[in-house]
Amino acid sequence: MQNKRRLLVFLSLKNSPGTLGVGGFEYAIVWCKIKEDYWSFFPLKTLQAGESDRTRKEFCSSFSGQDEQIGSVLIYCDAHQSLVRIANNHSCSRRHPPPGRAQANAIAERKIGVALDGVRAYLTVAGLPNCFWPFARHCFAFNSCLLKDKHGNPPPYDLIHGEGASIMQSFCTGQLVFYKPATTVTTLAKTDGRLRPGVYLDYYLGPNGKFENQYLVCDLEDFTGRKLHHRIGAGHFK
Repeated sequence: MQNKRRLLVFLSLKNSPGTLGVGGFEYAIVWCKIKEDYWSFFPLKTLQAGESDRTRKEFCSSFSGQDEQIGSVLIYCDAHQSLVRIANNHSCSRRHPPPGRAQANAIAERKIGVALDGVRAYLTVAGLPNCFWPFARHCFAFNSCLLKDKHGNPPPYDLIHGEGASIMQSFCTGQLVFYKPATTVTTLAKTDGRLRPGVYLDYYLGPNGKFENQYLVCDLEDFTGRKLHHRIGAGHFK
């Protein structure tokens, strides 16, 4: 079972004012395949088991032919009913910390700490409000999977998608980039530059969790006149 273990961590962001994410996201969930330390950070709008289970299916689709083995997986999580229901629906074993002692679940708490530290760092360096965390959370998790560990082992992304898959140009949320706008969105004048300045947001992944050479970028002009206070809220942005 050890080689098949996956980790599920629940993280609530609802109780902090101004942290409603762009897109109406209030919560987040982390899935991680422990053996390869391949993980991702998914935003959620609700705590319903159906939405949480959708993220499980999306994450497990990265492992070709392995999704049917979900029943042999041990899940580390808290005792929230949506997570318990996911485990029960797929006959998974689960491990909870003692009541009132979330820190006793060291594996889950460690991954939560890494995820939150990465989101904070990305938003702080970029100068973006907290409501942009849905983009920062995934971008940070994806970038961390492109790196070798301290022992020089292959990046987690390569272990899942094949050797050399991690060789790509990487970016951080909030980074200034120049992009070529789609003709269906922006009509350029003949004197306009072919590239426009933009704020990088996130990677666009395919249904199998693999990068498809597409990025999510917000035009720099979309920030004109916008307040960037860290608690300004998602309603201030399109």
